[in-house]
Amino acid sequence: MGLSLKREIIVFMGAKDVGKTTLINALFPSIAVDFKEPRFFRDYKLEEARYVREVCGSEDVLEILAYSISTWSIFAVMLVFDVTRKSTLYSLEKWHMLVPGGVKVFL
Repeated sequence: MGLSLKREIIVFMGAKDVGKTTLINALFPSIAVDFKEPRFFRDYKLEEARYVREVCGSEDVLEILAYSISTWSIFAVMLVFDVTRKSTLYSLEKWHMLVPGGVKVFL
């Protein structure tokens, strides 16, 4: 049996400490979230082939993801930011540039 099953991913990304984990916890209360920042990303299983992926908010992760994100089977992307912190608004464009064309993006 091969690994033909593809994960469909809902991605949460944005700067560090904007509330990605808190938002995932609120939207999907059945998931036992880990509030520690992931090194690159962390997957939470929703259904058989659907996952929530929380991406690390560190700036240096942007460079690494630029090479791999196009290979992910993305259903939708949630760009998370904190309006009380201008720096998160400035970095929003960088995160948005990572999203492959044709993917639904929510702010």
